[in-house]
Amino acid sequence: MNKLLGLGLSVGLTVFCFAVPHCTAAPVDVRDHKTYNLHHKENERPQLFHDQPTTYSEWLKHAEKVGPNGLFDPLNPYDRLPPLGVNPDFECGWRKAAWEYAQKLQPNQPNLHSVFEALQLQTCNETLDGFVPAAKNALSTFSLPIHASDDNTFYVDPQAGSDSNSGSISSPFQTIERAVIACRGLLPSLQPGTVLLRKGTHRLTSTLHLGRDDSGLTIQNYNGEAVTVTGAIDLGTLQWTQYDVTNGTTNIVVQDGMNAVYGMPNTNDPTQPAYIHSHTNNSTACLNQCKAQKNCTAFTWHDQNQGEWANACAFRTDGKYSPVQQSGHTSGFKNTTKRNIWVADVNADVQSITGLRVNGQRGTRARYPNANPELDKFPVGWISGKTAWFGHLHGTEPATNIHVENPNRSFEQDEFQNYVLGVGGTCDSFTPSEGYWCSSETSGGGAFTYRIPKGLQYTSELLPNSPKYKNATGAVIQAWRPGHWASWMFEVDGFFPSNSSFTWSKGGFQGARGSDQGDEWFIENVFEELDAENEYFYDEDNKKLYFYYNAS
Repeated sequence: MNKLLGLGLSVGLTVFCFAVPHCTAAPVDVRDHKTYNLHHKENERPQLFHDQPTTYSEWLKHAEKVGPNGLFDPLNPYDRLPPLGVNPDFECGWRKAAWEYAQKLQPNQPNLHSVFEALQLQTCNETLDGFVPAAKNALSTFSLPIHASDDNTFYVDPQAGSDSNSGSISSPFQTIERAVIACRGLLPSLQPGTVLLRKGTHRLTSTLHLGRDDSGLTIQNYNGEAVTVTGAIDLGTLQWTQYDVTNGTTNIVVQDGMNAVYGMPNTNDPTQPAYIHSHTNNSTACLNQCKAQKNCTAFTWHDQNQGEWANACAFRTDGKYSPVQQSGHTSGFKNTTKRNIWVADVNADVQSITGLRVNGQRGTRARYPNANPELDKFPVGWISGKTAWFGHLHGTEPATNIHVENPNRSFEQDEFQNYVLGVGGTCDSFTPSEGYWCSSETSGGGAFTYRIPKGLQYTSELLPNSPKYKNATGAVIQAWRPGHWASWMFEVDGFFPSNSSFTWSKGGFQGARGSDQGDEWFIENVFEELDAENEYFYDEDNKKLYFYYNAS
């Protein structure tokens, strides 16, 4: 407890006393227009910093002079003033430094100007006049670091090298790990070392750990050669055999109260991925038109109460189907029994395949709704229908809640006034089991003590293929937290088809803000969802890889 309280006081004090050895701190409240209650020597003007405002009116004067027109709005609690006592020159200085660093870090980022705007540098009299992002090939080549020489440089060639070689350009190592070890063995006068990578794919079989002793180490490609560094495992040449290759038939699965063209523009242009094909008196007529048109992959009919969309029969031609729950709409998608699924045995050492590339193209783990994770944007590929989430995986409250009363920031803002810390309870699964979001006194919009649901109930409307699921254990639920501040991943270890539910005991640590339920979601790593080109499923028990090939 003493350690925790000491940490709290230390963090709290830095708010007031960073680099100011003579200051002391005590509570202040500008909302009641009270003066600062400071500890000071008799006959000495109380102060936290030189020329520190001591009343609410002085605080407002301070706000007016901290920058051109004020860097921030002092009356808006979400538009923070610079901390009291911080020189405006420093405030602008660190923002300029961040902008310069961003330009060096990603010089060819086309949206780099947004960093400038986020840093509000216009309030520091900075402009973007004449700024142009670097060309896309600006990072294709590098010059050697000035400390590189034949005596402290080692070469790595993934094809022609060997870790028993000397590491010279004519006798290169094969792995990056071996070259790093060689650099660590250099005489102090020759450090830091340089590792130059020859063209090809360099595979890391384990995490490359770099520490303090590696400071200044340079790892880069040699003379602009094309280099790839990856942790992926090469599966080699697999022997593929047909698993389910059929022409099949096509039918349309219909869902009432769902809109599959939500957010689409009001257009009759058939070249668009979604457009209004016609107007019909009922959903059946719209369904039949979609069935008759080869390039229609899904439809949505709007009833007579949908204003300008009344009786509109809209088609999708892009193969996407991620309907939004909305009354007055009927949607459907073409479901084909055509299959082109192949299977291959995989080396027994491969425990799992969470990502796959085939001939350089990213494969998609079998999922519903179908989507391309690299090209499709939300809400495509997400289930938005009302879902019943239940339970709490780790409880809802901390075992111990620590609240540091003094010092505090009540004089400066309405939120985040006190240092708080939650220990144990809902955060028992973390190491250490403590943190701000573990506390029951979190602040700010959407701030809730960390907690997550432990399961959900689904329906055949939400998961049309779920009646076919034989075993969904091992499936992964990807879900937005309400408000979209973060998304969660849950690994299903409980599958209960009798009451249509999934439960889990792992996951949900990707976002700090808690919630009793999730928002939009999708499911992946389910064999029965292997129904779209370029999808795959890996049977970990039997070491078999199934792939839906996208060609005949």
